[in-house]
Amino acid sequence: MARFKIPADLRDTAKEIAAKKWFKTKQSQRKAWFSAIDDYIAHLEGFSGGEKAENKSVAAMLAVAVHTEYSLADHVVDKIGASVSDPDAWMKMCTAAAWVIMQEYRNDVERGDWPA
Repeated sequence: MARFKIPADLRDTAKEIAAKKWFKTKQSQRKAWFSAIDDYIAHLEGFSGGEKAENKSVAAMLAVAVHTEYSLADHVVDKIGASVSDPDAWMKMCTAAAWVIMQEYRNDVERGDWPA
């Protein structure tokens, strides 16, 4: 399987907001996040007639879930001292975090750790 790469602009955002550190605090919810990714892939492939779901499409759906779950906002404000008041910047943070979750997902799939 090809190495999974987070887009460069989002990689920088992920580092700025310490998205990997945030996701490590979500270990108890890892299964739920990864199950959501499986569901998003299945839905997208169903809509496309079986074509492989693009990472950017899965990331967009996952970013909405990150936004809805909202613990990233607490992390960004409390731990990093950044603001989430700009809607565009906030969605970029959510999207960067989504790519980090997807990278962890792909790593677990490649190692055979997912599905559990």
